[in-house]
Amino acid sequence: MSGTCSSMHSPSSTLLRRFPRRPLTDCGLHRQRGGRTWTASATQSPGLGSRRRIRLMPLGGSITYGSKSSDGNGYRMPLCKLLAADGHVVEMLGSRRAGTMAQNRHEGWRGFRIDQLQAKVVQSVSGFSPDVITFNAGSNDCRQQYEIDTAGRRVRHLLEGLWAASPRTTIVLSTLVRSADEKAEEAVSRVNEQIWGISEELVAAGRKLVMVDMHVKALGLEHLADGTHPNDEGYAEMARIWYDGIKEAELKGFLL
Repeated sequence: MSGTCSSMHSPSSTLLRRFPRRPLTDCGLHRQRGGRTWTASATQSPGLGSRRRIRLMPLGGSITYGSKSSDGNGYRMPLCKLLAADGHVVEMLGSRRAGTMAQNRHEGWRGFRIDQLQAKVVQSVSGFSPDVITFNAGSNDCRQQYEIDTAGRRVRHLLEGLWAASPRTTIVLSTLVRSADEKAEEAVSRVNEQIWGISEELVAAGRKLVMVDMHVKALGLEHLADGTHPNDEGYAEMARIWYDGIKEAELKGFLL
């Protein structure tokens, strides 16, 4: 099942034709197996009448895509389950699909650097106008050793482009995950320092942004499947960190 929300704010006709509107369940985690429907549902919290709908766009590179996860869902399915268990109705948005979950839309572009994402995702964000974007980008720049000293500037340029396309959107921005490659990890550390710096500037400027750490306090090398991408345990840990970031945004009143 796929479905963009019927209350979507003036999406482009192209996106509407590509993604017809259909009703949602919590997370939309049901698929067809041999003509039978099965549901991977999360435990629901009481007080369902007060649930909030969260229109969520995962955005980034191959980690957002879910590379090396056993089901192709990456962090997206466990994050969706965490939010549903908290009483939210979640709608995943994006121009791409990957994974076994029914609501498997996202903006994860494997192998893309920060500057390459710019051309791919801004139109999609404008069309869908998500409530929340989970943003994790820059690992490919580090692996390619591409202009490391300007990575933070390029992240900021992309973030500003996303807000220009959808001013109401809250962005949960993360640092990059570890790399088992020594040279790439050195670049990761440098880029993460830049990301922390721009996050402080954007928060001080009043932007709807929450910063979360996927590096120092999160994934270790034991959470990596191939030295670059998380394994299932690593993706589950990422989901918990994203969840905490979204809850922080909610507490700050960003999701009203």
